[in-house]
Amino acid sequence: MSDIELKVQPEGNELIIREGKALSVEHPTNIKIEGVLSAPSIWYQTMNQYDYKTAYVLVDVNNWFIELLVGGHANHERVEVIGRIKDNPALEHFGINHYKRYTTKELVSLLKMNRIHFVERDENTKLVTNLQKFKVRVTKEIEDGNDLKGNKKISFEQQVKHELDLKFKLRMPLFNGAEAEAFDVEINFDIQDSSAVYWLESADLKEKKERAVNRLMEVEIEKFKDLTVIHI
Repeated sequence: MSDIELKVQPEGNELIIREGKALSVEHPTNIKIEGVLSAPSIWYQTMNQYDYKTAYVLVDVNNWFIELLVGGHANHERVEVIGRIKDNPALEHFGINHYKRYTTKELVSLLKMNRIHFVERDENTKLVTNLQKFKVRVTKEIEDGNDLKGNKKISFEQQVKHELDLKFKLRMPLFNGAEAEAFDVEINFDIQDSSAVYWLESADLKEKKERAVNRLMEVEIEKFKDLTVIHI
């Protein structure tokens, strides 16, 4: 190490020199938080010690999130707060509109174990009974030697849908932390390898979720009217 020449011009008649290790340089600590959709606006409205002059907000309606970005320049810490709309796990368990396939046994078990979410409890019992009747009819058709293919298959399916009610209504929160809403669900089926395969569909649920997402995002975006909002 080369020598360093230091010239000191003290004020007064006394110069005090202290030896020892200097304090370590403290680097700013970045903060990243992820929570419910309102997390960014709650931070913005309550954490007044931060400078929001250069802060901005990213909005992704398709992926259901809002992100607040603060600081991150010079010696200032970077704050990143992400808020998301999260699906209700209990609703996702049904696999509605995800084309999750069920056997008769699996679907009957699913419906029995989730009777609490039915708008009408009696409807749950009736639906389970109809599914069991449907299984018996399919088995009988196969045993009688009827080939359920082509036009015969279409005719059989239309007859079953006419005679057996395979629709029901659920009441559940669409998202985590949301209020419960009622929506219609339909059981669809296909005959494969001499047995029935089922899946659940709901145009009603799809529409209600889309409207709810747009409404929730608009409410949160309005809280950042003093900041730059970028839609991605």
